[in-house]
Amino acid sequence: MEIRRTDDEALERFRSYHLDIWKNFYAAMSRRQVEDGNYLGSLIKSGLFVLGSVDTVRRQLVEQWKTFPAEYVALVNHYAQMPKEIVIETPDNFMRHVKPGLDEIISNARR
Repeated sequence: MEIRRTDDEALERFRSYHLDIWKNFYAAMSRRQVEDGNYLGSLIKSGLFVLGSVDTVRRQLVEQWKTFPAEYVALVNHYAQMPKEIVIETPDNFMRHVKPGLDEIISNARR
C-alpha cells in the first residue's frame, strides 16, 4: 500500500521503493505475467497492491470491503528499501484516513 497526495506521487513512490522487489522476487518466483518487460504494469494489474491518493485508496478498499468485509488488513512495507519516515507515514495515513471508511462497512455488515 502506498498513500500519497496524488495518484501520480504514489505511483512514483511505488516505482522507487517496491518495483525492484516485484521484478526480482514476486514476479520472478511466482511466474507473474510480465508483458514487454513492463514490470510496473504487471505489479498494478496483479491486484495485490493498493496505491494512490487518500481518496483513491479509500475508494478501492471500501469497494473491496463491500464485497468481502474483513476484520483485519495486513500492511506490508518493504522497509529495507525505504526511509523510516516513509515507512511510518503509510500506516499513519491508513489509520487516519482509510480505516474509518472500512470500519463503517464492517459495522453495516454486522447489522
